[in-house]
Amino acid sequence: MSENTKPMVYGIDLGTTYSAISYMDDSNNATIINNPDGGQITASAVFFEEGNYTVGDTAKESASIDPDNFVGLIKREIGSKWRKEFFGVEHSPESISSLILKYMVKGAEMAGHSVKDVVITCPAYFNEAERAATKAAGEIAGLNVLAVVDEPIAAAISYGLGMAGQLKESGEGDCSTKQVIVYDLGGGTFDVTVINVAPDGVQVVCSDGDHKLGGADWDNALRDVLLDKLNLDNPDAGDPMSDPETAAALQLTVEKTKKSLSQRETAKATIACPDGKVKVSVTREEFEEATRTLLERTISFTDAMIEKARSIAKDNGSSEKIDEFLLVGGSTYMPQIMAMVESRYKDSLGVEPKLYEPNYAVSKGAAAYGNIKAIQDAFIKKMEELKEKEPDKPEVDIEDKAKQELADEFGLEVTTITETIETKVRTVASKSIGIRVLNKEKKPVCYNLIKKQTPVPCCKSQQFPVSEANATTLPLVVFSNNMDEVATELDYCVELGNAEMALTPGLPAGAKIEVIFSLDENGRLELTARDITNDKHITVEFTVTDALTEGEIDEIKKKVAELEMADV
Repeated sequence: MSENTKPMVYGIDLGTTYSAISYMDDSNNATIINNPDGGQITASAVFFEEGNYTVGDTAKESASIDPDNFVGLIKREIGSKWRKEFFGVEHSPESISSLILKYMVKGAEMAGHSVKDVVITCPAYFNEAERAATKAAGEIAGLNVLAVVDEPIAAAISYGLGMAGQLKESGEGDCSTKQVIVYDLGGGTFDVTVINVAPDGVQVVCSDGDHKLGGADWDNALRDVLLDKLNLDNPDAGDPMSDPETAAALQLTVEKTKKSLSQRETAKATIACPDGKVKVSVTREEFEEATRTLLERTISFTDAMIEKARSIAKDNGSSEKIDEFLLVGGSTYMPQIMAMVESRYKDSLGVEPKLYEPNYAVSKGAAAYGNIKAIQDAFIKKMEELKEKEPDKPEVDIEDKAKQELADEFGLEVTTITETIETKVRTVASKSIGIRVLNKEKKPVCYNLIKKQTPVPCCKSQQFPVSEANATTLPLVVFSNNMDEVATELDYCVELGNAEMALTPGLPAGAKIEVIFSLDENGRLELTARDITNDKHITVEFTVTDALTEGEIDEIKKKVAELEMADV
């Protein structure tokens, strides 16, 4: 890589099964950076040894030798209380994810990059705790995480910015908007998002998904097919799942067989059993039949989002037409995915579904978003500096000067700087967010101040009565859920966090407290409360349940730094 002093933000797709890192090159094109082994994507897998660790394909291969010290699919646990000890060191999902990030950063450094500022992606439906954990993983890896961006948003940015340029070049005008479906089936998660793409940027219409639905579930279904065939044809071979090492070896065999079935109608798998190796043949038809219910779950989500988008378009008086249908995520390479999308949506929606860089779109879009954010933030700072130096100068002249200086710093044309400054990326709340209150029957429920699919950033408020006279504190417990109703039973909710508000002494029962939720474009929530009686505003410290504190992050960072990256 040529020496470049321009501000650089790197985009990282921290995936469940595979990850990637990108940057914007000198031609302002998003480019994937190879990992230390020369691969463009990195298996999100870690293998521990005494004092060191291995990441990627090598780690996956080591699982069959020592499965107890192997970790895969850790993204499915991020933001949870999952903990496991390896060689005397306790690890969390954040610390293990940080090792994957450090490995990719090492590859970038070997290519001449100096990685500090990053944008990391996550599923659109990640809640506050999961987003906080994703950010913490980056911080433990020694990175400055500027934003945690939804994966489908990143994919849409990667595709949509090019489409926006085409709209401008075609002369369709600034009013032209294309509605795009992003069907994102990764190794461990599924998202489906409807996005509007205009010449000035992208706007999420609606989004939903399942963080435990992905290619790994197709693997498990194929594994069961192979085991059934093995037991039927070779009942005396023994059960590969009875031994941790043969079970881990079987998982690698399953993945290779699945990839083979994407290329041919029949594949043969060599399965290591307790009593020797056995060859088992499986057809694509058998595989697709075994995974039909998984595919139908993605269809249900997709149908629901199409209907939701149509409802929103109808309410807004805009077009309900779907213009593009993109498939991203490595699992969309499976032929059954495209076959399903074409049979179900090609005629009904009048679109030709297309694969769009399944393994790379999210990472590239994150880099593009980071570049947009870097330029927009730099423009705001530059304007403030120039106004302070030349307070009497007309604003339009200051803007021109700021853009020219930024163009020189970033090595871009002034027109590109202007377009980037004007680019807007707007999203929606992935879940409903509310606060615990007592309903008329005195039963605790979650009152949703922010409903899912609400455009963000947003600020919503509601007044609630104090239930007891002379209370000194008021507990504020925040929940998220997938419900559209204002009041939701707590059984359908997940606690995000809590806070406690100090009350003015002597408040009577029924005194009103206004609760205000502010949700930013990165899914970060701020909680403010106001004592209506005494007109006092209090910004309450909102503590995310199970989130790592700054002290814990620093402590984990020290432990991680003591581990050596093997074979790099």
